[in-house]
Amino acid sequence: MEKYQFTIKEETSIRHYLQQNLQFSRRHYRRVKSKAEIYINGFKHKITAPVKKGDEVIILLPSNKSFIEEYDYKVEVLYEDNYIIAVNKPAKMLTHPTYKEKTHTLLNVIKFIQSSNKQTYSFHPIHRLDRDTSGVIMIAKSAYTSKIFSELFEQRKVEKTYLTIVEGVPKCRKEIIDIPLLNHTTKMKQKSVTAYEVLNFWGNHSFLKVKPLTGRTHQIRRHLSDIGHPIVGDRIYNKDNFSKVRHLLHAFSLDFIHPIKRDKVIIKASLPNDFSQVIKECKQSQ
Repeated sequence: MEKYQFTIKEETSIRHYLQQNLQFSRRHYRRVKSKAEIYINGFKHKITAPVKKGDEVIILLPSNKSFIEEYDYKVEVLYEDNYIIAVNKPAKMLTHPTYKEKTHTLLNVIKFIQSSNKQTYSFHPIHRLDRDTSGVIMIAKSAYTSKIFSELFEQRKVEKTYLTIVEGVPKCRKEIIDIPLLNHTTKMKQKSVTAYEVLNFWGNHSFLKVKPLTGRTHQIRRHLSDIGHPIVGDRIYNKDNFSKVRHLLHAFSLDFIHPIKRDKVIIKASLPNDFSQVIKECKQSQ
C-alpha cells in the first residue's frame, strides 16, 4: 500500500495539490483517482472533494503486485517513513535479484520485512551499492517516491559519506581527487571528483572518510587506486595485494532535505564486524 499524508496550506483541490506540490504526473494522478481511498480529516471522500487550509489528507493507494520472494535475514532498519525505508546492507549481498541469484538479495529481505509488518507497499531501490560494499541504502515505497528521490541523487542533493581502509598512507591529510573516468559504455571520459580525509593510519594502512562529489561507476574504488592507495580487499583495483577480506568500503551516511516532508534527514550505519576487526588488527600490528 502506498500512503501519502499531508496538511493543506491553502484552499485548493486535491488534484492541484498532488500535481503542484508532489509533482504527480497525469498518469499517476489517474491511478490515484481510479484506485485510491481518500480521507480528509479522518472521513472518506471522493478525490474531487474541496479542501481548505488545515485539512489533513491521507491517500491510500494499492501497490502493484510484486513477485519477489521473501528472505528471512536480519538487517538493521536505520530509517523509515511513509515514503522510504533505509537499511544497513550487509556485505556480500546483492541489492536486487538477478537471473542467477533470485532469493538472497536485499530486496528479498525488504519483502520479508514488509510481510512481517503486514505492509503492502511496492519497493524500488533509489541507488545501489556493490555486492561487497556494506552500509546505508535507501528503498522507495512507491514508483512516485522512487522518481522524486532519484532526482535528488541525480541533482547531487544527497551528501554521501563512505569509510574505507586503503593501502599506504596518503601524503595529504585532505585532498580532492579530480581525475576523469572512462565510461565503458560510451567510451568517453567523464568529470569525476572525490574528496577524502585521513582519519587515522597504522603502519602501511590508512582509515579514510570519503565523499564522492560526482556519481560514476566504482568511482571511489577507481580514484583511490589511481592515486596509489587502493582499497584493501579490492579484487579489481587492488589485484597485487591479495586479501581474504572483501573490499573494505562502507556507506556510512546519507544527508539530505526530505523532498516531501521538507525536514533534514541524516541516516548513519555503524561499521560491520569484519571492518571493525580489520581496524583492530591494524592497530595491533603497529
